[in-house]
Amino acid sequence: MLPRHLIMLALQKLPKNYHKWVEFLTFQEVKENNLPQIKELQNRKKGYIYFKNKLYTNISLKNFTKKNNFFISNNKEENNSKKEIKGKIAFHGVVRGVVKILFERSDVDKIKPGNVLVSPMTTPNYIQAMEKASAIITDEGGITCHAAIIAREMQKPCIIGTKNATQVLHDGDLVEVDANKGIIKILK
Repeated sequence: MLPRHLIMLALQKLPKNYHKWVEFLTFQEVKENNLPQIKELQNRKKGYIYFKNKLYTNISLKNFTKKNNFFISNNKEENNSKKEIKGKIAFHGVVRGVVKILFERSDVDKIKPGNVLVSPMTTPNYIQAMEKASAIITDEGGITCHAAIIAREMQKPCIIGTKNATQVLHDGDLVEVDANKGIIKILK
């Protein structure tokens, strides 16, 4: 894990016109001082897809999945029949709580203390919600993803890389997050 003071030092060295675009920069871009043009950051603000350590802009999710031969299931019966979700353990622990799903920055205020935060992935904009959450679950990510690093820092149970938590779980579901085994059980 990279010490916070090194991250802050790198961010302080950014040119002033990049300060308002920090949330759309990758760590590698800041670290290697290889900053994209402001126009690219404006495109990222409109929306982006982060896949296999690469950012894609100016492409819809539908076109991206078609181009890469992916399939996204929207079959609610198939998703609702599952009572257990599995993923990778980022930080251990077992908690029960009510699910709140965050798809974008504006959803952060939905999280109340003790809720289980569920998201496709987390970004620095989610820190306030992560502090309130009793556990963190993401669809994407590996052991060095944002959610995993912050969960270890905050010592909160965290399961990452579930692939489908945001499709199977719903706001208000009561779940048990067993981050010792990497399993999320839907209780109600």
